[in-house]
Order: sequence, then structure tokens, then C-alpha cells
Amino acid sequence: MATVQLNHVEKVFPDGTRAVADFSLDVRDGEFLVLVGPSGCGKSTILRMLAGLEEPTGGEIRIGGETVNHRPPQKRNVAMVFQQYALYPHKTVRQNLAFPLRMMKMAKAERNKRVARVAETLGLTPWLDRRPKHLSGGQRQRVAMGRAMVRNPAVFLLDEPLSNLDAKLRVQVRAEIAQLQRRLRTTTIYVTHDQVEAMTLGDRVAVLLDGRLQQIGGGRELYDAPANVFVAGFLGSPGMNIFHTRLHGGEGDTLELEFGEQRLAVPEEAAARFGRVDALLERPLLAGLRPEAFSPAEDGARENGVRVRVAASEALGYENLVYFESPAPVFGQPAAGGEEHAAARMVARLPAAGPPSATGDSVVLTVDARRLVLFDREGKALSAKD
Repeated sequence: MATVQLNHVEKVFPDGTRAVADFSLDVRDGEFLVLVGPSGCGKSTILRMLAGLEEPTGGEIRIGGETVNHRPPQKRNVAMVFQQYALYPHKTVRQNLAFPLRMMKMAKAERNKRVARVAETLGLTPWLDRRPKHLSGGQRQRVAMGRAMVRNPAVFLLDEPLSNLDAKLRVQVRAEIAQLQRRLRTTTIYVTHDQVEAMTLGDRVAVLLDGRLQQIGGGRELYDAPANVFVAGFLGSPGMNIFHTRLHGGEGDTLELEFGEQRLAVPEEAAARFGRVDALLERPLLAGLRPEAFSPAEDGARENGVRVRVAASEALGYENLVYFESPAPVFGQPAAGGEEHAAARMVARLPAAGPPSATGDSVVLTVDARRLVLFDREGKALSAKD
């Protein structure tokens, strides 16, 4: 096992494209770290630089405490699993697993022992004498994993290994990968654009955009306390509702949030997270509420109740997603009239047990303002730490 460090790493391609910009990251020994972001954000380029398939334009890459910038792939003691299985179709599972050991000129007895051990770990023993075309997608992916494991690398690098699997199989193999990594405790860096994979697999998650690190932390931390509006919108399905607002002082020392023409009471526990709220009063801000911050209003409930008009709904069996016309201008949703930001749609995650809402229905929702996140006009989250 080994630590991985990237210090101010840059990657600029010959055509001038800057794929990675001033990227710094420390991966702990035995950690499962997930790099997540939209297509083209630089995550696969980072993995390829770690593997030695791309050379960084600037900065330093260290594996196990040693600088490896100019070290060839075969001398880095890392194993990479690609999106495409890259198995030899004419070789059996046994021969595919043994191939990297043959290249290392390992003795046959030790080679056979390692192949048998890895095959047993991955549940591949019954298929050792089959060729890849006779295996399912999940079995092929396990062979690709096994070919990396058999080398006993210091670091595993996985580049979107589940993207070729159907949804049900993806969930199954995802659980297998998580269980395997926790048993082996090999330092693992996993690249994906799927935020569900990121949230469920990683000890920590690093979110990228345009080659830059946006935030790193545990999945729950990133979900509840995103560093900026990009992380807030990217993590979660659906993403966070983000709208234009202002804070106002209420009666006594209370705080109120502008929500269109209404005002929502902000509880003390939420206000304490924002630092000096007196400096924020009456200033243009952005606010964020997760879909689950909305719930059906109980009979007689008055505080933070808002009446909205249903625009669409999705009954998913285990929950209902209700899209409604937002009382406040929504960030990033332009109006037909040409204004940059205007009232559009928000989404609420409601219990499946409740009555389904039809398009055009008028419903009353209660807003849990304890889950409120505030951002400045540039999209950076406000925090008492600032």
C-alpha cells in the first residue's frame, strides 16, 4: 500500500487545452478516494498521469513518498482498470489473469498460486478455463479487476469501470468493489461521472470542474455543506434547489429569508452556520434547499408553509418527486422574457404514501429551514469559518 500526492499538478495539451490546473491532493494509505465530475473535467487525465500514461506539464506526483513524474508505468507499482475491459479474447480467464505475471517473468508455481488466490477472492474459479466471450459483463469486469489485483500493486486506479454495465448489474458490481477494497485496504483512486457511485463508494470524494478541485470530503459532508453552487447542484439527484434571496431581520433577534413574496423563519441553528448574519442583511444572496427540505404541510401548520402550483410529478414507488413553480427566482434558469434569472421550477422529494399530485394542483408545503445553505453572489458557500 502507499500514499499518493499530487502537488500543484498541471496538464496542458499541445493544442493549448488546459485539462488540469493547479491540482493538489493527498490520498491516504489504504484510502478509497473517488474523483467525480462532469465529462471533460480532467478526472481521467489525472488518473492517466498517475499511471504514467500522460506526463504532467507542471507540478509533482509522488507515490509512496517517491517522485514518479518521469518514471515509466511499469516502474510505478500501480495497476489501472479501464472503462473497456481490455481482455485478450483468445485467452482464457486463467491466461488473462496470469498475463501480467508472465511479463514479470514470475516462476510458474508462484504464478499459479496467485491466479488461484485472486480467482477465489473474486468468485471466478468456476470460469477459469472460459474465454471472455462466454462471460457476462460483470464477470468480465471482475477478470479485469483480477488482472490488476494479481500484481499486488501499491495503488489501484479505476477509470469508470462500471459504465458498460446495465443499471442492475452496476449496483451489484459496485457493492463487490466496495467490499473488496475494504478487505484488501489497497489505496484506490476511482474515477466516475456518476455522483451516486461517488457518494456510495468513497471514503472521501473529490469534486472537479474544468480541471480544478472544487471540494473534497466525505459524501455526507459534501451533500449537506457544499462549498459552492456547482457542488450543490452536481451532487444529489435531483440536485439542490438554488434561488435568489435576501436575509431580513425579523421581530426581536429573529432572521427571515426572502422566498419570493413570502418570508421564511430561519432557526438559530441554521443562522449560526453563516457567521456574522448582521453583515448579510439586505444583501443579494443565493440560497439552497435540498428537495427533502420540503414536506407536505400538516393541518393547522403555519410556520414556513408555502402554497405552490404543481408543474409535474414523478411517482417512483418509494417516493414522489414533485416539480413546482418556484415562488423565487431560480439560479441558472433564464426567463422567456430574457432576464438572466427568473422564477422557474423547484423540486420536492415527498413520501410515496401521500396522495399523488397532478399538474396544476395547488399544494401547501412546509420548508425545513434548518437545512438551508447560503451562498454569496459568486456562488461560494457562506460559513462561520470564513
